[in-house]
Amino acid sequence: MNGFNWSKALGFGVLIWVALFLLVWATIGLGIFDVVWTQIALAIMAAVVTYLFAVNAKASDLGPTLGYGAVFTAIGIGLDLIFSRQLITGLFGLWTYYLTYALILFAPSVELGLRGSRISADITR
Repeated sequence: MNGFNWSKALGFGVLIWVALFLLVWATIGLGIFDVVWTQIALAIMAAVVTYLFAVNAKASDLGPTLGYGAVFTAIGIGLDLIFSRQLITGLFGLWTYYLTYALILFAPSVELGLRGSRISADITR
């Protein structure tokens, strides 16, 4: 993959998961995780965090952006299988769980699209 950096993909994937794990842990501690709106807010926060990491990754085209999203998602799901499912029973039965990872999967591609539109706007000026 042109412009794909495995170190960034693996490192950012772990950092994204840790950030989400801590946020979920905090909401469980506060007793608000079971509220659907909290889970939706967590999914949106996951997308924002992933987007910010994708800005730093600076993928050159769609191939690497999809690669970053896939690696971030695979790492998250793998770590959830190992750690998170002990904390949240029924984690893999929550629709918001799948929403979160869909947003993580496509956030790097959105970043590329937005970056591309900014570049196009700068060129036309």
